[in-house]
Amino acid sequence: MDITGPHDSAADDEEWWAMVAGLTKATQRLDRMVEYSCRILARTQPIHAIIRGASDNEPFAADFGRRLLAERLANQTERIQRFIAEDVRPGLSIAEAGRGIAPSPVPSSTTCSPLRSVGRPRNIGHG
Repeated sequence: MDITGPHDSAADDEEWWAMVAGLTKATQRLDRMVEYSCRILARTQPIHAIIRGASDNEPFAADFGRRLLAERLANQTERIQRFIAEDVRPGLSIAEAGRGIAPSPVPSSTTCSPLRSVGRPRNIGHG
């Protein structure tokens, strides 16, 4: 098992993303992207809490936390580009959309949908 879930290989992840790509509605693809991220964060939230706690006194931990955030944002931005780029609200860049749905490891966070059809903030329901 790895951080993405209780499965045996990266092939399972590829199967997941193939299923996401096959969904006909951008809102469905966005929901699956957020579900994937939340599944990971549900498992890694305690680790993120330790990193945040150590960041106050350990420069290495603060740097590590920043790198994890940058990686999470890069992954979300790539997924926006791959799965819903054509449905991002006009005027919103792919990078802004990626930042808008990159869930935080802090349990109370919310996200705004970058889709044209959804303009209100939506709770991604951590935990």
